[in-house]
Amino acid sequence: MKNGLRHIKTMLLFVLLVGTMPLFYSQQMGTRSHYFIQEYLLNPAFTGSKDYNPFYLSYRQQWAKFANSPEFFSSSGYYTINNTSSVSGSFYRAKQGSEFSQTLGQFNYSHDFHFHQNAHLTFGGGLILDQFNADFSGVDVIDVNDPAFYESVNIFNVDAALGVKYFLHRFKLGFSVSNLFGSNMSQSGQSSLYNKRLREYITIAQYDFTIDSLLHLEPLLVHKFIPESNMQLLDFSLLATYNKSYTLGISYRTSATASLIGGIQYKRFYFLYSHEINVSNVANFLGSNNEITAGYRFKLHPDKIYVDNDMDGIIN
Repeated sequence: MKNGLRHIKTMLLFVLLVGTMPLFYSQQMGTRSHYFIQEYLLNPAFTGSKDYNPFYLSYRQQWAKFANSPEFFSSSGYYTINNTSSVSGSFYRAKQGSEFSQTLGQFNYSHDFHFHQNAHLTFGGGLILDQFNADFSGVDVIDVNDPAFYESVNIFNVDAALGVKYFLHRFKLGFSVSNLFGSNMSQSGQSSLYNKRLREYITIAQYDFTIDSLLHLEPLLVHKFIPESNMQLLDFSLLATYNKSYTLGISYRTSATASLIGGIQYKRFYFLYSHEINVSNVANFLGSNNEITAGYRFKLHPDKIYVDNDMDGIIN
């Protein structure tokens, strides 16, 4: 009986993964909770947008009720070169059991055009390197000739991202396009929603409310749209930061999850944790998600501090 239930759970999980393959292919859409401290992963024009150079390590466990639930590992950071230019890099690894794995690297460059000390326009571009593997040899299927499970997949491809960001005092507005080329993910050469990187259009709106010298409130809205599958995703987060050291917040992803967020900065070390509760119709089946990030925020070199990046009203 227990083995039967275990097999049923495994097959249901597999069906969910196959049914959401466009998400798995299309670069982290819907698989990150800590996007609000790593906006440059969504839009390359946000590279260099803070008053420090960050480096982060993250781990995420998806669907905690499953023994071989999806896991995500990532590292990322950026470096401000001078008053106008910044570069960033990220490494991303996703896996589910022995069936699916994806290794992705992205390298961004951004350039600012300043027309006021508190306003600028930034353009950014990114190079995406993606290795995707699917191995169905260990999957028990009813029909061994089912073409969905007939051959394993091992694909490497190159894609790109472009973005723009407008910054005005405490307000940021960005628009980006990821997976510009819609690279093919199938060894057969056939193109469909299930074997290509789907192009994503992402809009980010962010504002910093200064309550007093110690307390900041920062709402962030992210809208993602995949035209080819008519898929839309809306993320909203609200973070409260006290004395630049303590962070509490909430986030919500439309028709999917709600998160509680807590973080602390000690000197220049930064730690963030979020517990994500599934609010969809399959909440009891999937369980919760957990994500933890640890990082270090390096100081900018003095000649790279040029505007009110930390938005405290004082030019750095």
